[in-house]
Amino acid sequence: MKNIKYYIILILVMVIIVPSIVIANNDTGKISAYIDLIQEKSNINIDTQNLLENMIKGAFSETDKYSYFQKTETYSNEQNSYINAEYVGIGITMTKHPKGVKVVSAFDYSPAAFSGLTTDDVIVSVNGEDIGNKTLAYIASKVKGPVGTYVKLGILKNGSGSVLYYDLSRQVIAMKTVKSYIIDDVGYVYISSFTNETGNEFKLALEKFKQKHIRNIILDLRNNGGGTLKGCIVTARALLSDCTIVKMDFKYPRYLDLRYITTKKDIDYNVVVLVNERSASASEIVTGALKDNDAATIIGKKTFGKSVVQVSYPILTPKAYEFYSNKYGIDDMYLLNRKLQIYGEKLSSDNYIGAVKLTIGEYITPDGYKINLKGIEPDIEVDYDGILYIEENHLPGMLWIREKYDVGMTSYEVYKAKVILKKLRYNVGIVNTVYDEVFKKAVTNFQDHVGLYPYGVLDYTTQDNINNTIRAKYINSDLQLAKAFEVVKGEK
Repeated sequence: MKNIKYYIILILVMVIIVPSIVIANNDTGKISAYIDLIQEKSNINIDTQNLLENMIKGAFSETDKYSYFQKTETYSNEQNSYINAEYVGIGITMTKHPKGVKVVSAFDYSPAAFSGLTTDDVIVSVNGEDIGNKTLAYIASKVKGPVGTYVKLGILKNGSGSVLYYDLSRQVIAMKTVKSYIIDDVGYVYISSFTNETGNEFKLALEKFKQKHIRNIILDLRNNGGGTLKGCIVTARALLSDCTIVKMDFKYPRYLDLRYITTKKDIDYNVVVLVNERSASASEIVTGALKDNDAATIIGKKTFGKSVVQVSYPILTPKAYEFYSNKYGIDDMYLLNRKLQIYGEKLSSDNYIGAVKLTIGEYITPDGYKINLKGIEPDIEVDYDGILYIEENHLPGMLWIREKYDVGMTSYEVYKAKVILKKLRYNVGIVNTVYDEVFKKAVTNFQDHVGLYPYGVLDYTTQDNINNTIRAKYINSDLQLAKAFEVVKGEK
């Protein structure tokens, strides 16, 4: 009993205090007294692990809203999704909503995209469970699951109307976070979130622009909720020369404040950055770096205002902690985990009850501006809350132009082409992934109308013409993007 009580006190001290301040002895005594009261006086048989989990959750209710406790499975899924740039799920990014979660975007070729989930759809239930009062981490853990299994979602389309139910198959989702196009001699790049691979994806986009001698760049970070520090630092370095990118300020005196810098780059770009109230965290770091270094014009709405440094501490079970603490002579949970890594100890998930995600500092822009809870004001404010150009082009889908399509073929590209041509008022028949005779006739009619050889094959030239037909309409309807084109071309 005494060892278990000591373990709980140690964890609570770490959760509540480390690395902020040193806990007072009398506070330790109070925690000990509370545990004594629960374990020794209550006539209910208390499960130690449940007691620990509930006490940690209670401790986090007194910290900032970004710190929380996670079960082992949820923690592992989150770590893998950002580090490996893939995870098993349905392929959406989402944000909390009073009724559940709101869809921010759906990944190309994902179960969500195939099912027609779009931005601003609200998920209100998962497998019949009402999720209105559940945390984002909890909901994400329920939506994810083993490959090939199904999850039943209750959806409010565009956040209103009757609840519609979707059965989606969970699949391995490759998080390709960068989309890039050349539009009217302007390089347009959309980054949906930041993983460890985002910086490399972004540099490949810049290489494509370099080959076409394009230096006017629009970087679209709207609806980008953040991600890994590595991804945003590599992205910022590709656009900046000889300057500071961001500073990291820690309260704990043993943590050294850090500063990320960049060296000289080969090309000077004329950059416009698009942001909105859903641009947060890592996207705000990139925005702040470009703004403070006078390397871009920022257009859109004030950003979300989340810019905190967070770390995750895995929490051993009481049994595992006692064994390895005695083995290595280390009481501190964080240092003990480090020791286990150094010595290559391979612990199964049964040895952990989860992990705590803790805010330990904040990011500050090169000029010393604290982003957290404030956000970044754009240089040019454009009020627009409609459908983004990138959403129009990737949920229905701008065509990727990778191969030709004809009758009998099945592809998601065929599905996207049907959606687009239907919007252009062509009769495409059933909107699915199958290239049938009805769709061949629609392609033939489109080719005839735009002056191409009308033979019904969805070849490269036809796909490019389909994309060009809808681009101008979508750009002009996206008021923030339209302003970005004006500014980057020097028209205004």
